[in-house]
Amino acid sequence: MKRLGWILAAVLWCVPAWAADFETLVGETIPSPYAANFKSYFKDQLIPARLAECVIVDRPTTYYVDSSVGSSGAGTLAAPLKQITDVNTVIAASSGYINILFRTGKTWDVTTPLLIDGKNGIKISTYTTDNVYTPPLLTCFSTAATGSWTSNSDSGSTNDGVATYYRTLASEPGWLVENTSDWTRMTPFRYRDSLADCQATSRSFFWDSGASRLYIHYSADPASVAFAYSLESNADEYATIEVKDADLTLVEGIRVEGNGATALTNQSFAYGIFCLGTMGRLVVRDCQAYYGGNHVFGSIGGGQVLW
Repeated sequence: MKRLGWILAAVLWCVPAWAADFETLVGETIPSPYAANFKSYFKDQLIPARLAECVIVDRPTTYYVDSSVGSSGAGTLAAPLKQITDVNTVIAASSGYINILFRTGKTWDVTTPLLIDGKNGIKISTYTTDNVYTPPLLTCFSTAATGSWTSNSDSGSTNDGVATYYRTLASEPGWLVENTSDWTRMTPFRYRDSLADCQATSRSFFWDSGASRLYIHYSADPASVAFAYSLESNADEYATIEVKDADLTLVEGIRVEGNGATALTNQSFAYGIFCLGTMGRLVVRDCQAYYGGNHVFGSIGGGQVLW
């Protein structure tokens, strides 16, 4: 909480123009981060007020989203939406103040951000029909790298006896994950700048752009291992969830990963959840974000964000 306070303090201090606008929006006087009462204001007034404002909002219409259905429906519990693009269409056509609920335990491949643009009162949350409470996963690791690999003839140069393997890919990978278990998925492969470095570094990968080959340093023949990768070409996307020019937004219980994730290049704008523009109030709670390019959460512009 202390860290969050100083982060917000820095933002408010650096952008006084929108801080003044926000004071008008919420009817509060925001003290300077150097004021003696700033900590108490943040703890006792700002957090409870923003939570109440974003959580206790009348949202009369609810849409359900389930990636396992055969085709997208009207968004009812019996006929849920299917894809992120369906969700974006519903949000764009709405007048705001709606619930978008993702089914727990399901996964969505993200090639374009879930977009809340100019719509107030949107809630992104979860639902379950089978007592599964694993967070819905919005992932950009949508391209599979499964099947046979070729053992690299130079792998004897490794310093640990583990071989390197390669396979040809149609598109350049941004980052690589192993889907054997959630633990392996959360144990990243390190990108190396050369094949020699890859050979010398356990659990690493290297992209040979000239030969369109992905090399990995792995403990055994990876033919039976489920790998997936994000696309380097998507690395300039802003975020998995993007909130723009909106007020009273609530995002809760969602896991996002991989948008903008690339080990090969730097990105200035690559986030798990990103807000920008003329922001109002946004609360993000009980969410998880992994493999962001520069930030898992971030904001640019006015408004007040609680992570």
